[in-house]
Amino acid sequence: MMKDNLRLYELLLKQHYGELIPDEEEELKAFEALNPRFHEYQAEVQRVPKEEAVAFSSSIDSDAELQKIFRRVAKMKQRGRVRKILAGTAAVAAAAMLVIFLRPEREVSVYQASTPPPYSGATLTLANGELIAMKDTGHQTVLAGSTALNNTNRSLTFGDGQPEAGNGLNTLTVPAKLDFQIELADGTKVWLNSTTRFRFPFHFNGETREVYIDKGEAYFQVAQNANKPFTVHTPSGPVKVLGTEFNVNAYAEEKVITSLVSGKVAVSNGARTIELAPGTEAVAQSGELTRNRDFDMTNTLSWREGIHYFNNTTITEVGVMLKRWFDVDLVIDNPHAAGIEIRGKLFRNQPLDNFITQINDTRLVTFYWQNNELHCR
Repeated sequence: MMKDNLRLYELLLKQHYGELIPDEEEELKAFEALNPRFHEYQAEVQRVPKEEAVAFSSSIDSDAELQKIFRRVAKMKQRGRVRKILAGTAAVAAAAMLVIFLRPEREVSVYQASTPPPYSGATLTLANGELIAMKDTGHQTVLAGSTALNNTNRSLTFGDGQPEAGNGLNTLTVPAKLDFQIELADGTKVWLNSTTRFRFPFHFNGETREVYIDKGEAYFQVAQNANKPFTVHTPSGPVKVLGTEFNVNAYAEEKVITSLVSGKVAVSNGARTIELAPGTEAVAQSGELTRNRDFDMTNTLSWREGIHYFNNTTITEVGVMLKRWFDVDLVIDNPHAAGIEIRGKLFRNQPLDNFITQINDTRLVTFYWQNNELHCR
């Protein structure tokens, strides 16, 4: 608990000085939703002037101060006075985190890596900024104004009644290792892959239906409505459809791949637009839109079944997938191994060691665990 509080102080300090990155903003919102003392800690941090913290940071050993805090908490737990010591050391903890934040030359990565975020599941951020932690299994009812949503085993649907009208966009964020499904107000079904951020309204107003993929991958089964076109906004431009099924992959920076299964879509990038036929895809990258090409539906769409195919894939690219589906970093010991290409299958819902055995059997490279880290040589 104390380490979680220290992580919270670190994020609050970055917020106080305008240094938060987008992923940290999401983590801080999760703290706010789950920590009943969030606003108390936030006020504590905001009372510490930056100049005072800089002067303090030059006079102490931050690592030693952190250890003192942890030792004091351990002693107080034995005496049954944990609540009192947490309140009494709030200023000390804040000062210690100030030292860590304001002295970037100090080595802090080991501490940060060992401190998990307070919640690792999917989150729904409402248009008003409220953050809701989504359960991974079982049933959950979410109330947002007059709108009721049901989450059943990571499948989100609207409850009985008309969804609340409004132009605000809600954000569904899917972390590593998980996937998610949502049925929109018009009946359109969307499957979201791991590490995907998807924005959507509770109700489609006006003459269009518009949603956004900020990053990640999604498969769309669009409800037909010729009078109300459906548009998916991606980092590289819009994808306009009527009634169709298609996949959008926006994982790579400045690269979006749109693959059409059925129906018709128009993919735009800048001033250029390409209309796709079923079985073809378009690639928008760095301001360029390539002509449509055929794609392998099994390879492209298998992620919905929890399978990823590697076809002459480099070890570096394999590492990207392991991070996305298992939240495991791959350490490549030998630079030569990074470019070696492999073939195989990765199953999201099977133990990772099964895949490691499969790769090692090829004798092209060797995967092994060392100190809880996955290595390749």
